[in-house]
Amino acid sequence: MHNHVLSGLDDGAKSEVESIQLINELVNLGFKRIVATPHTMSMLYPNTDITIETAFKQLKNTITGTEIDRSLTGYASEYFIDDNFSNLRAQKKLIPFFKNYVLFEMSYLSMSPNLEQEIFEMQMSGYQPVLAHPERYLYLSNQISYLEKLVDNGCQLQLNLLSLTNHYGKSITKTAKKLMKLGLYDWAATDVHHSRHILLLKELSMSDNIKELAAYPNFRNRAAI
Repeated sequence: MHNHVLSGLDDGAKSEVESIQLINELVNLGFKRIVATPHTMSMLYPNTDITIETAFKQLKNTITGTEIDRSLTGYASEYFIDDNFSNLRAQKKLIPFFKNYVLFEMSYLSMSPNLEQEIFEMQMSGYQPVLAHPERYLYLSNQISYLEKLVDNGCQLQLNLLSLTNHYGKSITKTAKKLMKLGLYDWAATDVHHSRHILLLKELSMSDNIKELAAYPNFRNRAAI
């Protein structure tokens, strides 16, 4: 429910060939359902429901009848909180990855000043907000109580599996484990962009951290299959 396997839309797959390679690798790792979520970010990746749907249908046509066809089951987006996001939310044009669940992110440099208001407005518009990779926002690493507040207010959190590989740095791995220990995550995802991420996921599958993931009781992914 968080990956960048659709080609030509963002900083993920660059071609259909790469898209197919990534999906094959994810299936080989055991993923049974893949919902593609390219970025929507007005200043950098100005995707729309039409551009995403078009890319999805094109890829589905290419893989129809192959072993991976049944694995690519849907599309949504990873939305960046900006003015465009607010407009899409107000027009109820956000694309959920499951039922009414919408994946969103914010800047790695500073917290969105209207974060809590947007979470509230999403709920009032009938969406379930899911904040992508909270462990990666360094300015929140010492504000776990704030993340607990967001969860208490109805925002769900999504773990990047790559955060458990030290790919983003040891401090982020530490924060991810802390959030897992507190039971604050509801979703886990790869956030895979390219083949290097696949290699890291393979390393994770053979590491001690995989045991912590297997024992974590709160992930909703399986219920969404």
